[in-house]
Amino acid sequence: MATSTFLSLEQFTFIAVPPDSHISSLRVSIYADGRLILNGKLAEVLSGKTVEIRFTDDARHLCFFESDSENAVRFPKNGSKRLPSAVEHLKRHKISLPARYEVKFSEELAFWQGDYSENPPVTKSKSPVSLKQK
Repeated sequence: MATSTFLSLEQFTFIAVPPDSHISSLRVSIYADGRLILNGKLAEVLSGKTVEIRFTDDARHLCFFESDSENAVRFPKNGSKRLPSAVEHLKRHKISLPARYEVKFSEELAFWQGDYSENPPVTKSKSPVSLKQK
C-alpha cells in the first residue's frame, strides 16, 4: 500500500546500523588479475605511506610495515595496487582467489598483520519474487 503523503522524521524510530566490527574492520582482498585492494578504512590508514608487504611461507598471513626499501610500495588513496607476485605466491599455496585477509595493527611489533579468512560459499537467493518484476 503506497502512501501519498510524507511521514514525519519522528515516525521513523528504528535506526539500522552496521555492527561495530564491520565499521572498524580492516581488510585486504587479492584478486586473480593481480590487484591487491585495501578496504576504505585500511586505505585511509596506509594511503601515502611507503610499506613493504610480506607473506608467510604458507601464504596464510601477510604484513605491512613502513619501509624505504626498494621493495616497498606506496598505496594511492583508492587503496589499489597491482602485485602479480602476490597472486603467484597465493596460487602456489592453493589459496582461493579472491583471497581476503582481516588486518589488525600490533603496537608491540609496529606492523599490520593480515590473517587469511576463508571465503564463505556464495548462495543464490531463493526469493520467489524477481527484482526485475514490478
